[in-house]
Amino acid sequence: MKNIGTRIATIVGIAVVALGIASASAVASPGNTDYADQAQELGLSRAEAAKLQSKVDGYLAKLGGKQVGINKIEIPGAVLLVPLPGEKGARDLDDPSIQSHECPYKYFCAYGDSYYYGTKLMMFNCINYPMPFAGLGSYINNQTPHTIARFKDQDFVVIDNSGPATWGEPYYDWTPVYWIKPC
Repeated sequence: MKNIGTRIATIVGIAVVALGIASASAVASPGNTDYADQAQELGLSRAEAAKLQSKVDGYLAKLGGKQVGINKIEIPGAVLLVPLPGEKGARDLDDPSIQSHECPYKYFCAYGDSYYYGTKLMMFNCINYPMPFAGLGSYINNQTPHTIARFKDQDFVVIDNSGPATWGEPYYDWTPVYWIKPC
């Protein structure tokens, strides 16, 4: 009887390990083979690719939208870029002409870290966007001249405004901000 119990425990243990390896493989390489190829082209290890995908998944859960690149989410009227492992700023791999700390014309850009680094949320449409950051970050208002973004609390009450375009704040506390309406 002890042998059967030991064998069952061993089989169950092997199955758990196999499932764990399969799960780790699924996480370590993004679900879309294009992203796995992108990770390989960028020289990312499986662990780095998995960590990046985990961050992207977290932002997808907060913001919705659709993942369209290894570090890129498209939301109606907005794009979110996550920094690659080992990089301070987020960059658009599809448009290398835009530096990580830049904000394209007609956009309001919120950054997860101070001095225009970290994850970057680039907003274009005049709608309320959920704020995915908390703590010290930054922003650049590069919309049409004199346009002001509105920062709102959880009840959509305006609690602060950005400076008029073109304006940037290298240090801004996102903690009380739940929503941004970039116009």
